Amino acid sequence: MFHLKSCTRLRLLQLGLFVLCLIVAVSIVLFYRSSPFDDRAFSAPDWRADDSQRTAMADSLIRDHLRKGMQERKVLELLGPSSSGPLGTANRWDTTLAVDHCHEYSVGHWSLGGMDDAFLIIFFDSQGAVIEARVDGH
Repeated sequence: MFHLKSCTRLRLLQLGLFVLCLIVAVSIVLFYRSSPFDDRAFSAPDWRADDSQRTAMADSLIRDHLRKGMQERKVLELLGPSSSGPLGTANRWDTTLAVDHCHEYSVGHWSLGGMDDAFLIIFFDSQGAVIEARVDGH
């Protein structure tokens, strides 16, 4: 009798842990799939014409168009002037890269992701070549 109750409790505990792990895994997947930055393919004319369309195109732009080593003038031709202009050392963004300067483009917000103001940040080296591009915010 005692052994049966112990086995039942153990199985209930295992089932509970499995359900908890499943809930956590599903939550993580839904959180990452809910990013507003990957809803459509990048279009340079749309990017330049309307700031409100940038949110959905940011990941496509980073993944398919902004290459490491791309020259700053080519980036500006593609995207138009940045929201900020060059920002000097770009030390307001958390980076371990040897950054000379960066350009910021406003891409809206993502409160679920902790970004009341979100930006595409493109980091450049002293030769004007892209080091990294990412969406970040505060």
